[in-house]
Amino acid sequence: MQIEAESSRLMLHLFFKVYGQICYLSHLETLRCFERVCVRAGVPLRYSCGFNPRPRISLPLPRSVALESEAELACLRIETGYAPDLVEMKNSLQNEFPLGFKIIALNLSQSTKIPQAVGVKYEFNLNGDSFNEEIDSAILEVLGSESVFLQRRSKKGRIKEVDVRLYINSAIRAKRQITVDCKVTPAGTIRINELQQIFHLSSDRLDGQVKRKEVLWD
Repeated sequence: MQIEAESSRLMLHLFFKVYGQICYLSHLETLRCFERVCVRAGVPLRYSCGFNPRPRISLPLPRSVALESEAELACLRIETGYAPDLVEMKNSLQNEFPLGFKIIALNLSQSTKIPQAVGVKYEFNLNGDSFNEEIDSAILEVLGSESVFLQRRSKKGRIKEVDVRLYINSAIRAKRQITVDCKVTPAGTIRINELQQIFHLSSDRLDGQVKRKEVLWD
């Protein structure tokens, strides 16, 4: 079924997973991958104006390199006067994606607003050699503190102190799995390496990659 709509107000919301070696792509490389895949799949993307037009593709919550995810979102502005066959488009896109990208859902929106993340959950899986008592103590200490200041370096190399406790809602360990629920605000959020630092989750204590399990969108 095709639904007539204004081309200037059509946007595809593509929810997808990232796993395996693909998680080592940077944010920019992921965008370039989407551009190539959409062209090969025949998606009628809208392009920006100017001398160097670019496809109107947005990844609202950038993913850190090496972070696996079950809750990614891509927003694609499309150039068409009718709603596409979403099942056919989803299949066409999935066939063009390399191994490591898995489409969860493809929805159509008539709003031009890009969703903003307001919350995210991360999952850390511990190996058998991890010191659970030390990690539990770190969790209790962080959650029991009003402030946890860490030094953060900006892109320009400047050092500033950031209270990362403001961005942590909860942290729970269930056997060898730790789930951390974090806030995402216009001012920012806590970084993966900062979570590992305050909860004593060095890479040698982890079994596999850190995973983004869930994102709450506004």
